[in-house]
Amino acid sequence: MVADDLVEISPGPNGVLVGRPPEGEARIEIRGLGVFPARSLFPEGTLPEARIDLVADLDSYHPTRDAGRVEPETGRTSLLDVDLPTVRVAVPSASDPGLMVEVLAALFSRTGTVIP
Repeated sequence: MVADDLVEISPGPNGVLVGRPPEGEARIEIRGLGVFPARSLFPEGTLPEARIDLVADLDSYHPTRDAGRVEPETGRTSLLDVDLPTVRVAVPSASDPGLMVEVLAALFSRTGTVIP
């Protein structure tokens, strides 16, 4: 994951997009504890920038639209003239969107798709 809030996007080598935190260092908010530099919590899990291969569009869960869905809505998004796969993530109020995005990223990195 490049970012969960703000990300600076720029063209990278070979027509890919690269994302980095706008302040130079990623931060993570832990509800009830505060905001911390990500590197201090996850020294092996942070990079100064990362390639962007997938866009997760977090959206509100609508019972009539999302009830019974077994596959996510997918599409394409153009960022800086680069066409990227996009998945709409309908997030119910009691769900953990971070976990949902993590699962999607793992599926995509292993299979090239977010549909199991």
